[in-house]
Amino acid sequence: MEELKKNLKKVKKQGYAVDREEYKIGKKYANVAEIETNAFKEYVKDVKTGTFPTDDHCYHIKKRQRRRVL
Repeated sequence: MEELKKNLKKVKKQGYAVDREEYKIGKKYANVAEIETNAFKEYVKDVKTGTFPTDDHCYHIKKRQRRRVL
């Protein structure tokens, strides 16, 4: 979470409004910081509970093909 906060500060310094602050010369179209934070929280939860990744999220190789590659 700290790494995410650091990255958001870097983005803000580059001139993008990604947090709750409003800038007079710009218009806020979305709360990107909130969207990204929620997405990362959901990802961490899924990894910790074992619901991600599953076999549906992976490619498998047949043993015969694996021997050719290795």
